[in-house]
Amino acid sequence: MKEKILIIEDDFTIQTQLKTLLSGNGYEVFAVTDFSRTIEQLKEAAPHLVILDIKLPGNNGFEICSGIRTFSDIPIVFVTSSNTDMDELNSIMLGGDAFITKPYNPAILLAKIAALLKKAYRSPQTEIYMWREATLHLESSMIEYKGQKA
Repeated sequence: MKEKILIIEDDFTIQTQLKTLLSGNGYEVFAVTDFSRTIEQLKEAAPHLVILDIKLPGNNGFEICSGIRTFSDIPIVFVTSSNTDMDELNSIMLGGDAFITKPYNPAILLAKIAALLKKAYRSPQTEIYMWREATLHLESSMIEYKGQKA
């Protein structure tokens, strides 16, 4: 499955750099084009992760993050030139999952994205242990012995 990432960034140069970096690393990338319809575009794109700037036309990144959190737990990575402790604290308090300042290190950004996607969308592990004629299913707390379930 190719994960989808939505970029909410008004600087076209940075938006293009992010698109190139992410698509070159196997992600399907979309970008918000109409900042008066950011939430609607997010819902339409149905991404697995959002990259969000703070300083945007219309609603700022904090307001957008708060809006997203009213209906979704999608991972949100703030990538911004706003580098004060208060900005980072606000991003955490409003539900952001990572805070990276510009200029960003591409390797670190990619590592954070991969870690957040893995954490958010990991497939459940079915743990089954077998010994002779007994089978223990940890997920369902069930045991089988000689075909009988308990």
